[in-house]
Amino acid sequence: MDAFPKLDVMLPHAGGTFPALIGRMDHGTTVRAECKHMPRPPSSYLRRFHYDTIAHSDRILLNLIRQVGADRVVMGSDCPADMGYTRPVDVIERLGELSAGERDSIVSGNAARLLKL
Repeated sequence: MDAFPKLDVMLPHAGGTFPALIGRMDHGTTVRAECKHMPRPPSSYLRRFHYDTIAHSDRILLNLIRQVGADRVVMGSDCPADMGYTRPVDVIERLGELSAGERDSIVSGNAARLLKL
């Protein structure tokens, strides 16, 4: 990530285990010899990635948004997977803890920015 500072990377499925295990990864860089070359802890890179909304858990999705910022989360549908969201916007709309601006960013603004629309 340091070698390509302008690279945009999308992590599907709400980032998978990456956001949830970031504490373990940070700790690993302090005790594992093979990680000593890292100039910063892994948690400093969380906001370098973009994440979709496919968590199938409001609590996990809300935690992700609070962890990386609403500006790093992009609407996902999981289409054409058979377990995709049938109403993906509703997933964001029901998160009452989010501001209207955060919801708008996730539903459309962030994707428009990434795609330079």
